[in-house]
Amino acid sequence: MTLTLILAVAVGVIWLAERSVEHLKLAIAALCFSAAVLLFVVADFGRAILLSCILAAAISGASRVKYNHSGQKLIITDLPLAFAGTVPFFLVQYPLTAISVLVGSIGLILAAVAALYMRGPPVSLELQILLFGIALFSLVAAYKTSGGAVACQRIAAQRRCFFSTFMASLLDPLSWRQFGGLALSDIANDPLPLMPAVPARSLDYPDIIIIQHESIFDPRAYGLPVEPIVEAFLSPKNCLYGGLNVDIFGGGSWQSEFSLLTAFRAQVSVQTRIFFSREASAASITASPTR
Repeated sequence: MTLTLILAVAVGVIWLAERSVEHLKLAIAALCFSAAVLLFVVADFGRAILLSCILAAAISGASRVKYNHSGQKLIITDLPLAFAGTVPFFLVQYPLTAISVLVGSIGLILAAVAALYMRGPPVSLELQILLFGIALFSLVAAYKTSGGAVACQRIAAQRRCFFSTFMASLLDPLSWRQFGGLALSDIANDPLPLMPAVPARSLDYPDIIIIQHESIFDPRAYGLPVEPIVEAFLSPKNCLYGGLNVDIFGGGSWQSEFSLLTAFRAQVSVQTRIFFSREASAASITASPTR
């Protein structure tokens, strides 16, 4: 009876984390694999499945928080950058959300502690190894048949498949490979959600307009070719453009924006477009005179 209830909890967690059947088999396989790994620690099915559900709930919850504030879901490469400016910025800018995350984390930790006291019949080491092998094979097969990380990248801007998207990025070899240069990847068939337009506050328009584009830089700095439409975007005709040194690498682009806005002293009226990058330590400026 207890194991039946635990399995029902697992079904509920997976459905809340996915809200879709598109990558459901990958999510189930990932949950089973994490339970097989935890089985080596707790040695019984009940606690292993419960702890695996708590882990899946934590991942999907963190992914929902990121999605609500950025329009994209959590992937494994976000974790190294979490404390490179993202978490401190989040604490300052969104204190209520940060408190909610803290409360939710405490709740999951208490649930995990309670699950550790729910001892069940032990499972032999031989059976643990067998189940681990089956779970690993099932996970790899589900990852391959579901299209891998690329398939999950195509729905990066959609509010579903939070757990499977993270697990797909975890299994993606490109997430762990150390690059000596620049790697480009295309994500999302759908455009990222945008906030609704806000009417102008005044008819007195400014002489200088600064537009911050997150994670955009000039690939030509690495000797990479670009399409004509990209070239026109980065260096419009009849405009001035060049390099801009910034003091931020790997996050915290709001600090670069603040540095620019407080230090920029233009003596001529221009319309200025600024492109920042969280991945590169340089940005480009394009400007066209208005008078």
